[in-house]
Amino acid sequence: MKYYSTRGNSFVDSTSEALLKGLADDGGLFIPEEIRKVNFTDEEIERLDYTEFVYKVISAIFDDLDGEKLKIEIEKAYSKFPKDILPIKNVGNLYFMELFHGETRAFKDFALSLLPRLIKIAKEENNIEEKTLILTATSGDTGSAAISGFSGVDNTNIIVFYPTDGISLIQRAQMINSGSKNATAVAIDGNFDDAQSALKKIFNDLEFKKNLEKQDTY
Repeated sequence: MKYYSTRGNSFVDSTSEALLKGLADDGGLFIPEEIRKVNFTDEEIERLDYTEFVYKVISAIFDDLDGEKLKIEIEKAYSKFPKDILPIKNVGNLYFMELFHGETRAFKDFALSLLPRLIKIAKEENNIEEKTLILTATSGDTGSAAISGFSGVDNTNIIVFYPTDGISLIQRAQMINSGSKNATAVAIDGNFDDAQSALKKIFNDLEFKKNLEKQDTY
């Protein structure tokens, strides 16, 4: 499946390319050429657990990734969660979906537990052995969830930039005390938009990319 930039000036030919590039060459985000419909029977809705549900959705959309690898990595991604990964609680005539059972108690744990595993599959399918450097900016929850998700992933390092005065004490504590050997949290003077703008410049800095290549890193 092709993925097109939101700015309309570039595209890639596969899911793995989109995962590995992160941003399009023109600075836009990647969107798929089509949004595929995933159908569930009543029996499946009743029976499937969370990892099986995720596999059915992801494999239908990212159909150019190896299905067996995908199934294995989805299981690994959510192995840090409790057995009931996404409980739904009934109170009177209301139903509440609990999104706080990941390691950092943020809803972003759900996506950022899986993303490193998808990148791992993409690297394998493109025969990439170099180390991966993940750079991201956060205003809070994303940073700690990203550090948790990428922690311990082989040949991968992550650096999270956050505004000195723009996050809570709990969020800062989670990032700087993660204990992860492949993660670093860096405070910057400025706000979240400053951090994000700086990262976008880095992503499109050819000299920076060349220096990474010299260190077998992309």
